[in-house]
Amino acid sequence: MSTAGKVLISLIMVMALVWIAATAGVDQLNRNGNSQLIKLREQIADLSEKVKKTQHDIVETKDLITLQQEKTDREITRLRSNQLEVERSRSQTTEILEQVKIELANLQDTLKNANLADQRRTAEGEEEKKNIQVLQTELTGLKATNKQMIDRIVELREKFRVAYRANLDSVSKPK
Repeated sequence: MSTAGKVLISLIMVMALVWIAATAGVDQLNRNGNSQLIKLREQIADLSEKVKKTQHDIVETKDLITLQQEKTDREITRLRSNQLEVERSRSQTTEILEQVKIELANLQDTLKNANLADQRRTAEGEEEKKNIQVLQTELTGLKATNKQMIDRIVELREKFRVAYRANLDSVSKPK
């Protein structure tokens, strides 16, 4: 055999060995790839289940969120209603307070006027007492003068009676 034939046979042998190794490697890769493909398919199936479960959980969570939002909206509405009631009560209380302040001011004015009237009446009463004392003093003086005049009238009446009887006696005596 020739060298070229030997080289060619060697080459074919080496290539056959390489081809066997490559085929074994490809077979190994196919086996590994198939097992990986099976694992990936299992993972895809598992992940699909998880996605479905997650989607279901999301729907439930959205429902819960919607329910919670509705509950919160009702609570906010109730709180706003309560706030309006409180503000209405506060407004009424403020109005009543203003009316009470006005009434208090009126009562204070009335009290002030009553005190002034009382002071005037007290002053008038004092004035009246002084006038009464002056009048009583005058009355006492007039009573004394009246007594003196009555005494004088009684005395003059007695003198008149005496003089009248004397005149009657002198007129009735014969001359």
